[in-house]
Amino acid sequence: MKRLITMVGVIGCVVLVFFCWMEKNTLKSVILTSPNNTAMYNKVDILLAKPAPVYIEYTEKKT
Repeated sequence: MKRLITMVGVIGCVVLVFFCWMEKNTLKSVILTSPNNTAMYNKVDILLAKPAPVYIEYTEKKT
């Protein structure tokens, strides 16, 4: 009986790790362009392995 419980636990852990690994999204590329060659406006194209919401935040670099 202990052997059965141990095997079910090990199989459950393997399945859980597999599903967590499959949910990972990866960043494929980030392309920054400046339309009309101005510093005020930038276009950001982000390519992910799977569709997902993306949030971009700008922080000013302090001297």
